[in-house]
Amino acid sequence: MSLPLELQTLKEEAEAVTCWSWATFKGWKLGPGTDKAGPCPNCGGTDRFAIHTTKNTFNCRQCGLAGGGVIDLVMKTENVKFVKACELITGRTVADPISAEEQARIHQEAERREQERAAEEEKRRLRAINEGLSIWERTAEPGPEGCGGVADYLALRGIGVRLDKVLIREIAAHPYVVEVEGENGRKSYPTIHTGPCMVAAVVLADGSFGAVHQTWIDLSQPNGKVQLVHPVKTDKDGAPLALPAKKVRGSKKGGAIKLFQPRGATRIVMGEGIETTLTMLRHNFEPGTAYWAGVDLGNMAGRALLGTDGKRHEDQPNLDDRDSFVPPDWCTELIYLCDSDEPETKTVEKVTRGLRRALALREAARAENPELPSLEVRFVEPIGDGKDLNDLVRVSLSPPGSGPGQPR
Repeated sequence: MSLPLELQTLKEEAEAVTCWSWATFKGWKLGPGTDKAGPCPNCGGTDRFAIHTTKNTFNCRQCGLAGGGVIDLVMKTENVKFVKACELITGRTVADPISAEEQARIHQEAERREQERAAEEEKRRLRAINEGLSIWERTAEPGPEGCGGVADYLALRGIGVRLDKVLIREIAAHPYVVEVEGENGRKSYPTIHTGPCMVAAVVLADGSFGAVHQTWIDLSQPNGKVQLVHPVKTDKDGAPLALPAKKVRGSKKGGAIKLFQPRGATRIVMGEGIETTLTMLRHNFEPGTAYWAGVDLGNMAGRALLGTDGKRHEDQPNLDDRDSFVPPDWCTELIYLCDSDEPETKTVEKVTRGLRRALALREAARAENPELPSLEVRFVEPIGDGKDLNDLVRVSLSPPGSGPGQPR
């Protein structure tokens, strides 16, 4: 949905201002370094809010104030709508007269910034892919049960599968590294844990390696995943900040973890994570079906449609987005798995958005090439009570390789 020329010009003029520049203008007291932390403009505190100057993003660990770009920041901190935010940033209204020459200059400057941003993003993307590939090249085939690795982890989760049939690997002793930024802004990268890790490759749409997905294992924990905290950062309650047991290094855009794909498959079942997807593979296996993990919900859903007032339509896709997952041409049925039902995650809306996006893009492609097959889409609803599909099978620890649901 294109904006009127006057509003588009005002938007581009506003986007020339960074989140950090706006924070300086407002007199917010934020610390040094790339990830500048300090009191939240909405809920206060001391260091719960931060602006990342490289990514031009912001986040508060207490109230959930988060997003990217100065317009988004002003809308959420000044409690105003899109047009008013642009007017506050630029100091002029959308109705103020502006010459054609000035409009052209603002547009050219916006294009230049976008080209620079895209070039820098591509450099970071390629560097991350190479780092992910170096990790992937250090992996090995999973060992048998009793070694404290992937086989035991999946058995603990009730999803023991034939590991010679799925694309999962492991590293026996893999370091978990965190970023720590000192008061002088200098960063260090200490290793806070070393242990067994389940590893999978994220394959991009063109078939190339995109990223490495890592899950650190600790079989002494109920869910089999390591429990770690950041050595410096704290959460909204002042306790040490809990860290995820999973990390992705590389580029996941439009990619998928292709856990299992039989020859001649026409259906894709996709969950957000490896464990959810393997639950369906192990306990509801169907022939002709590929079982892929989508890495995260954002990659599966794509960007949401933004109205002219800046409001997000969570269940409607932005069809200009080409950076998220699209099923390959051979897929005639796409099934998404809902991991959760918490209202704040908007999982059902995002899953709906992703399926609508896939369907619309397929129909557009079929208009250009009628020989492409049509696509059917649907999703498996969340089970409720904050649980995911894997919670249903955790009490049934079938030994790997036995019973129904095993890919052959």
